[in-house]
Amino acid sequence: MLHKSSWLVALFLLLTAVPTLSLCLQAQAAEEQVTSFDSLQVDINILANSDMEITETQKYSFLSGTFHYGYRWLPLDGIDSIDGIQVYEDGSPYVRDSAVRRWIDNYKNTGESPAGNYYAYYSWIEDNKLWIGW
Repeated sequence: MLHKSSWLVALFLLLTAVPTLSLCLQAQAAEEQVTSFDSLQVDINILANSDMEITETQKYSFLSGTFHYGYRWLPLDGIDSIDGIQVYEDGSPYVRDSAVRRWIDNYKNTGESPAGNYYAYYSWIEDNKLWIGW
């Protein structure tokens, strides 16, 4: 039984270039994108105080197309807090940068990718969901 308590989340996105089941990926509109969902592994450690440490490892392969960003969300119903979010690709950590959210919004609206090949992530809360974008 899960208790309504703080969740400690270490979200490791092992990327052969990222995303997951509820993850949305964007490519250039005229270009066909092909991905392969290779694996999903979730490790949950329940601590003595009922907090949970969760490590989620996702592996995707991007077979064709140009991808500029990805994002994933987690529902917050019944959750007091989530912290300790980290994003990795092939064992290398992404830096946390609040500009990522603006870049994703900009790409959705204009099709332009202002970040270039900068590897960063950011998380925010919207519509009772925790969003993680990279």
